[in-house]
Amino acid sequence: MYIEEIIIDGFKSYAQRVSISGFDKNFNAITGFNGSGKSNILDAICFVLGITQWGALRAQNAQDLIYKQGQAGVKRASVTIVFNNEDKSMSPAGYESMKKITVTVRFTAPVTQIQIFPPKIPSPQRTPGKRQILITFVSYHIAHSCAWWKKQIPH
Repeated sequence: MYIEEIIIDGFKSYAQRVSISGFDKNFNAITGFNGSGKSNILDAICFVLGITQWGALRAQNAQDLIYKQGQAGVKRASVTIVFNNEDKSMSPAGYESMKKITVTVRFTAPVTQIQIFPPKIPSPQRTPGKRQILITFVSYHIAHSCAWWKKQIPH
């Protein structure tokens, strides 16, 4: 399972809808000029994966995650991640029949609630906690990949 596409709209420095695709299964790098939004792409991924500690996202509250805090006419932010799930050996439990898994997080200013649109799970397998299983599964693999790469970089 790997990220196939990220769609960011109104989140942090992305005022207009941006779709990022063409990810490699094994290794990806985000490059660009200073201030071009590289870190905000990572913040968007972390936010969809369930990070709710605003400091980890370089924000004080959810309002800070909306482009210019909603003051520039953009009142809604959303982030969608499409996961390629074709390798069934890497599928989280309950998602084996799905080729793609899409998770969207959306909120509107003023932020009173954050809406999460978890992937649809076939009815016979639908049980509470399936989204949490997915988030835990993906977060675990991302955390371990980051730890492995940190060990490879000489200090």
